[in-house]
Amino acid sequence: MPINLAIPTLSASPILPVSSNTFLASLNASKIIHCAKDDSKIKLLDAIYEKQKIWTDGNNIEIINENLKKIVNDLKINNFNFDQCLNDKTSEKLILEGRIKAQEKYKVDSTPQIIINKKKYNGPTDFINIAKKIKKLI
Repeated sequence: MPINLAIPTLSASPILPVSSNTFLASLNASKIIHCAKDDSKIKLLDAIYEKQKIWTDGNNIEIINENLKKIVNDLKINNFNFDQCLNDKTSEKLILEGRIKAQEKYKVDSTPQIIINKKKYNGPTDFINIAKKIKKLI
């Protein structure tokens, strides 16, 4: 039996508690991940999740963006235009539309959020537990 697995917020979404700074921080992190090339996307996504408490620590969006920029610079990602990425309205629209659809369809309220066979998985999101859930369905 085929298993459908989706992570609807992988297009980049650390979802943070809602305030104007945290909403913009989450959106900007998503845009940064969206702009990354395939070979550096996972590395960047891992760093953004791993350092979430660090880069979100700022009194305004400018400080938060500088924290994000430091992550990108520390990873030495080639040919990455941080400012151009933040100003990309096309990726911003795709990210926001994806979040709205995921929230409406699956009640996504955090990341990572795993969808298995079109149902929201609410268990632990580590690999071992997700693998156990999938094996039960096979």
